Amino acid sequence: MPMKTKICGITNLKDAECAIKYGAWAIGFNFYPKSPRFIDPFKALKIIQALSKPILKVGIFVDHPLNDILQIQENLGLDLAQIYQDYTCKARFKRKMIRVIQPQETLDLPPIKTLKDYAMVLIDAPRNRVSQKNILDRTNTRATNNASSQNTFMEGYTPGDFGGTGRTANWKIAKELACNARLILAGGLNIKNINDAIKEVQPYAIDLCSGVERLVGIKDPRKVRNILKETKL
Repeated sequence: MPMKTKICGITNLKDAECAIKYGAWAIGFNFYPKSPRFIDPFKALKIIQALSKPILKVGIFVDHPLNDILQIQENLGLDLAQIYQDYTCKARFKRKMIRVIQPQETLDLPPIKTLKDYAMVLIDAPRNRVSQKNILDRTNTRATNNASSQNTFMEGYTPGDFGGTGRTANWKIAKELACNARLILAGGLNIKNINDAIKEVQPYAIDLCSGVERLVGIKDPRKVRNILKETKL
């Protein structure tokens, strides 16, 4: 059975159409302003309105207020919101969300029960460790600001490290999660490791970003074609 494939970090119509042409399951738009693949929601809407065929549309959100996420979802007609933190909201909203986790080890995982509240779970590469001083600085700043929501895997990692890094996820943990949730495998997937990743983890879907790019934020049609061909074998 062909593997469902999401092409993330779409910044232009040409790349979106390329994903559709070669049979992608979904495309992702990154609304995190610090990402090199950031796209303004208005520009994303223009791309969505110009698509030649229907495709699952996902918005990537980091530290956005819940109301902003829901509003952008509605305005753009997004099928799913990909989030990096837990929100207190009704179950019907979580059923339209992908919960991202970035564990280095099993102890980093939130309870499986909470993950099952979401439509899907995406496992990505662990974030980079930073010095203890920076950890304390950010912890104190967050406490001062009295943030309304808590990032599950924020502490102890460098800022701005939300996907598209080219680093691989922990496949051992991913394999375990795939038995309990609709798991999307992300993190450094490319033509060289895609078959091994699918065989090892057996995910519900895979997420491609840097592995199908010519430049950051610009997809390479040849890479998209070749890797999607592999996932259909």
